[in-house]
Amino acid sequence: MQPKKIFSIFNKSISIENAIVLGILLVCISPFFIVSIFNNPSIDDFVFPDKVFTLGLFHSQIDWYLHWTGRYFSTFLLSIGPLTFHSITGYKIESTILILLFIHATYIVVSRLLGEQLSEFKKLFLALLFFIVYIMYAPSVVQGFYWLSGAFTYQLGNICLLYLIGIVLKYGQGNASKTTKFIGVLLVILSPGLNENSLVLQNGFLGIVFLNYLFRTKKINRFLLSLLLLSIVFSCVEVLAPGNYVRAAIMKDPNQYNFSYAFPLAIENSVAIIYNFVISLPFLIISFLCVMVFTNKKYNLPDIITGKLYVTIPLCFLLFFTSVFINYFITTIPPPDRVLNVSIFIFLASFYYNIILIGKQLNGITKKLHYPVLYRILKYLLISLFICAVLTTKNNIKTCFVDVFSGKAYEYNQNCLERYKILNNTEEGKEARLYTCTAFPKTILFRDLDNDFFTSLFGQYFNKVASVVSYRPPHFAEKYFYSFENDTRKQFTDTHTLSYEKAFNGMYSSKFKGNDSCSIVFCKKIWELSSYNYTNITNLNAQIKLFVPDSVFDAVLVISIVNSKGEAILWTGKSITNKEYKSNTWNDITSICSITESRFSQPSYEIRILVWNRSSATMYMDNMEVKIY
Repeated sequence: MQPKKIFSIFNKSISIENAIVLGILLVCISPFFIVSIFNNPSIDDFVFPDKVFTLGLFHSQIDWYLHWTGRYFSTFLLSIGPLTFHSITGYKIESTILILLFIHATYIVVSRLLGEQLSEFKKLFLALLFFIVYIMYAPSVVQGFYWLSGAFTYQLGNICLLYLIGIVLKYGQGNASKTTKFIGVLLVILSPGLNENSLVLQNGFLGIVFLNYLFRTKKINRFLLSLLLLSIVFSCVEVLAPGNYVRAAIMKDPNQYNFSYAFPLAIENSVAIIYNFVISLPFLIISFLCVMVFTNKKYNLPDIITGKLYVTIPLCFLLFFTSVFINYFITTIPPPDRVLNVSIFIFLASFYYNIILIGKQLNGITKKLHYPVLYRILKYLLISLFICAVLTTKNNIKTCFVDVFSGKAYEYNQNCLERYKILNNTEEGKEARLYTCTAFPKTILFRDLDNDFFTSLFGQYFNKVASVVSYRPPHFAEKYFYSFENDTRKQFTDTHTLSYEKAFNGMYSSKFKGNDSCSIVFCKKIWELSSYNYTNITNLNAQIKLFVPDSVFDAVLVISIVNSKGEAILWTGKSITNKEYKSNTWNDITSICSITESRFSQPSYEIRILVWNRSSATMYMDNMEVKIY
């Protein structure tokens, strides 16, 4: 979008209705810019500058390529990011830049797709609307725009693909300059080095466009063929990197690269994603509104990207399915949220592209039924219903508003500033004692410092030997306390372990003895949580009192999430041994489980917390406190 075009939208008088609609869209996206102010780096973000500090920029790229990953472009970008220059402010700004690039790239595609058939205002409206729908349904906003290790690897791939589509469309219209073609070539070279999904989608898109041109004109287009061949060559550079095979060897799963294993799982996951959209009220409202808009007038699409519905729908589904399949095929596990962000993007882009084609097909039917007054009323009624649906359903826009206006994002930023101050004030060679965060805004915090590796790496970034994290109670938490008296047993199984032999307070504690014995078990379904935590869980925290009369003992405070089949899909354990804790006294034990992926917090899944005895010792557990935040 050129600056002149941006200002032309506002220079021309727009109707009150359009001004209200634009205002509503801007209000919806405004918290995503505000929350960027409070964004801070976490975990993997420090890996890339640390390697640059150790090996230098050039040798660090070689090391990544040979020993871990072929993603040559994302590793380079993350290696020259703001953190390499010790700029936390730059890190915050990059999140805003990514959002603006996404909206701008969408605007470019809409402009090239529909050209002069739409006013600049309507193009901006559609670009903002697409961003809002995407960010509503993105499995993880933080992995999409705010945790830059994930965002620069995956979201930037979406943005590059949008720009490439815009360039191909402009070329198809016959007015692509040499500069435009050069940018297209540059994108084709760099994008495969972001992630495997972008690699496949780019090749798929360019292959479809090339074949469409070939079948339609019976001629080979040299520019499109050059783009496709370049894309294939640099895809091979990414795929054949020695580092990919080093990383794959770590998994050692027999189902790795097994088509018959990955295919049915990818089908199941793809169908589940589509089903979730079909039953979503905001999505249905927006889809119906788009059908109304694109059947109200016949919109002609550029020949280079148009096609018959019986061809475009299967091809679009194939691209969407492939984005899900890749992860099962390479890693054997469900795609993480940063990968699903790409899948959702492809689904939405494909869906609305086909909506335009459907509108073109149905135009002849619907224009006979068109009543201007009724159309206008229905259009604004649907917009009003969409706003109500956004306000009443669980979605990322509501979550972002809560993170900003509850003070959660501000408090998290203060926690980070406190850490930076402590680290900067700690003398060289001495240990810095940090604290866990007291606020966990889901929009911008991917994962707190919850293991020794990342905590140590965080300290190294500030040239300190190590960082020891001390637990501090979180705010904004849903809390449960159980002393195992009669009125606090409803949420537990294995109540037969309750004993009145010993208790920290009250009459009862949970007694268990011998190897593989377990304490009373806390069980709670995800859907039983409060309406806010239902979709905004970032951490599970369990605190207990444990008494062991024996001098030698070994146990684990377990926090797990179990799916509807009874399988533990997430498991975290805090080791409890006589080396760290005392016998014949009530020890305070705390365990924290980070929930970084949306697949772990499905409504039907169950949270389970217990102590697992791995020794012959006798143990007593009392006063369990569970915090969910």
